[in-house]
Amino acid sequence: MQSRSKNRSTHMFSVCFLSLKTLKYAAVFFLIFSTQGCYVFYPPSYAPPPGILYENSILNHQINTPTDLGNKTGSSCVKSYLGLVSFGNASVQAAAASKGIRTIKAVDYQRFSIMAGAYTRLCTIVHGE
Repeated sequence: MQSRSKNRSTHMFSVCFLSLKTLKYAAVFFLIFSTQGCYVFYPPSYAPPPGILYENSILNHQINTPTDLGNKTGSSCVKSYLGLVSFGNASVQAAAASKGIRTIKAVDYQRFSIMAGAYTRLCTIVHGE
């Protein structure tokens, strides 16, 4: 009789252990892959390839032909920590004002991210005169 109850408790332990182990893997899988779509700040058709551990991408916006960018470059950024707190002004107006640009000739976007969004910075870069 004693061996039967011992078997039952061992079986219960292995089922619990399997469930906890499975739960851990499921949680890690969910955290890694569910955050990938949350940190894309570009239109879906114009997004850089995501980087889970590290990303540093620069994309230009709506310029199909080579152009004279001008002699001034200004930028403005928004920063986010853990996806919980975000602050800054990444508007085109703020980027232009940072270097006194009156005529905008091109706009670029730069996204820098570490550890799936633990720290993220999105900058608008304006070129012009």
